[in-house]
Amino acid sequence: QVTPGLPDVFVVPDLVKEVKITALPVPPEWWRADVVLSVQPDGTLSLKDRGDAVAVDIQQLPNEGTLIRAKVILRLSRVKVVTDQIVAALRHVPPLIRVEPGTDAHVRLILDSANRERQLAVDALLGPTTPISGTALQLPPRSLSTIDPTHPVSGGLLRFQTGPVAPSNDTFVVEVAGNSVVPRTIAVSWPGTVPRGQPAPMYVYFRHAPAQESGNMMLGLYDDSLGTYPYSFDYAYFALLSCLWYSIRPDLWPYSQGIPYQIEAAGKNVVTIVACPTARPNNKSTQFGDWTNAEFMQSILLEIQALAAARGHVALPTSLGRVALGAFSSSHIHLLYLLNNGKGHPFLTGTVKECYLFDPDNLVLKDLMPHLLDWEKGVPSSAAVIRLYNHRSMPEQAPLITPVPTKTPHLTKAKVGNRTVFAAQSSDWDRSIAALHGKPSAKSWAWPDQHFAISAFMLTHAIASSGF
Repeated sequence: QVTPGLPDVFVVPDLVKEVKITALPVPPEWWRADVVLSVQPDGTLSLKDRGDAVAVDIQQLPNEGTLIRAKVILRLSRVKVVTDQIVAALRHVPPLIRVEPGTDAHVRLILDSANRERQLAVDALLGPTTPISGTALQLPPRSLSTIDPTHPVSGGLLRFQTGPVAPSNDTFVVEVAGNSVVPRTIAVSWPGTVPRGQPAPMYVYFRHAPAQESGNMMLGLYDDSLGTYPYSFDYAYFALLSCLWYSIRPDLWPYSQGIPYQIEAAGKNVVTIVACPTARPNNKSTQFGDWTNAEFMQSILLEIQALAAARGHVALPTSLGRVALGAFSSSHIHLLYLLNNGKGHPFLTGTVKECYLFDPDNLVLKDLMPHLLDWEKGVPSSAAVIRLYNHRSMPEQAPLITPVPTKTPHLTKAKVGNRTVFAAQSSDWDRSIAALHGKPSAKSWAWPDQHFAISAFMLTHAIASSGF
């Protein structure tokens, strides 16, 4: 967005070597920028530090007598890099929750689980595959078993490929300007193979909403160690980092998504976008806030793209590339809100071409399906792509494929449109992981393991079979 205001005119005194320009935006939906310019011996200006501005345009004007004149135009941003603050939050681990004698058994289970998950997180962050590098994030190369991108189901088993997966990505976190905006922080992982001066292909992932935890630990009913949104350990680790990175190999423990790794395994060049929801939504809002508004999402993606171009020292693109939306588990209700609220919006009809559904339950799938099919019809030239992955077959899948296969595992292509439906039950994961390892599985892939396994593995198939 370009909203030029009245220019401020300044005279730079003789012998000054640097000029600092501070731009204070009104309203606060834009970030302040402190820009430093160098004054050359001939009186012309050059950029030394753009600060949080995404672009600084210095235009030399005709001299007026002995005065050397220039116009400086600052392009402010709605997002700024805050990776160092996220890393600081990851290093500030809450103490173990004290479980008092006589605590109710159900509450004890919740608190013990929270302690255990945090300890696993800390152990992984201190381990040899940590993504923390100083005050930055760097996704390390991993040896992984990922789903076979072209033949994920064959011979009655899920099929995998094993080998090194090494995303060469610029991974960072941005904060969105605004006093009470949600989402406040958004993680970005930008492959080095995606040009920064062109409209970028993007995958926007709705991680499962913290609704399940909100009534327990997160809202302080049993414990108040969640911390302040969004710069606390739990938000930084569970809401963002676990989506970007595999803390443990998914064939051993499927509770992180490793999205850039799945995209790399698919052999495609796509930017990862993960927004951080809040456990305590604003009044009359949701845990994903404005992320269910098509206009807002489009504008923030453009801002992230502009920031990435500035970081790469190239010209800012003015439009987005192909976008896919993905949701997991409880976040499908927020995907429903986005498709419903933005029905007919050019972003959803002209830019978003793909929707991936990772194990919605039968109730939300039934409610989501009409909005999903309406979105599909609104994408021109029958170009919409729908991928549905479930932990079982269910009647609610019928609007996409008919008849619904009852035998699992299966990956079935619909007769109409570019749609596929996948289903694999606990026993399918048990047998398939045993075949992968060449021995019986060390753990049972019962609920919720097979639920999380869908999000930890199946994006590779969705991206490999996409239009990217």
